[in-house]
Amino acid sequence: PDPAALRALVDWVASTYQHVIIDLPRPVPALLDVIKDVSTVTLVVVQELAAVRGAAAVAALLRQALPKDRILIALN
Repeated sequence: PDPAALRALVDWVASTYQHVIIDLPRPVPALLDVIKDVSTVTLVVVQELAAVRGAAAVAALLRQALPKDRILIALN
């Protein structure tokens, strides 16, 4: 997706709602710019080894934009 369009969409939703949930099947590099202003990112992960490994990779990507204390992992 276009980073500017994604940023505009998230900004608009965030101005209307207190919480914004973005459900993605895989990391989207354009999202890194958008999430710089969020208070917390929660990765929801199923309890399968492949999913946990994938979440670790996504968390590493997210740490490029956020401090690690703003990234949470929830096992589902």
